[in-house]
Amino acid sequence: METKRFNDQLYLPWLALFHCYPLMDTVVLYPSPGMGHLVSMVKLGKLLLLQHPSVSVTILTTPFPFGTSAVSMFIAGVTSAIPSISFHSLPPVSLSQELSSYFNMEQITFDILRLNDSNVRDALASLSSNISSIIVDMFCSSAVPLAAQFCPNADLCKRKKLLPKKITNVSV
Repeated sequence: METKRFNDQLYLPWLALFHCYPLMDTVVLYPSPGMGHLVSMVKLGKLLLLQHPSVSVTILTTPFPFGTSAVSMFIAGVTSAIPSISFHSLPPVSLSQELSSYFNMEQITFDILRLNDSNVRDALASLSSNISSIIVDMFCSSAVPLAAQFCPNADLCKRKKLLPKKITNVSV
């Protein structure tokens, strides 16, 4: 699901948010593969930094079998422009079937995300002492129980005080 604009208002896709109080060092964002989801999460990260400048944002990225240089170039640009946003690239996974046996791209995406759960767990464990919030893209639903493990006292909600209802004029 792409970010939508209505009358210059930016609406983010549905997210699962695990927020541990108090707000500490790191907010982890986990988008689905694809440029639209990545751009939306970077915009969200920028907004969080505007509201909470003392935190850092780590975005977990999932390699996709059809990756393009555009994603790498985008990540490099964000990294150089916004030092408080870092990217943690998850290791590539082997698909459980041949590409030709999948019915569509969504099926491939869900399979890759499901197969990446152990990599997500390892990444969260490496950051666990500093994590204050984990925000999971709706397509990364297999990672929701993992996120709950790292914020065990957190409430699961679609949006909380950490996230505004509307975002205006956030550019990447």
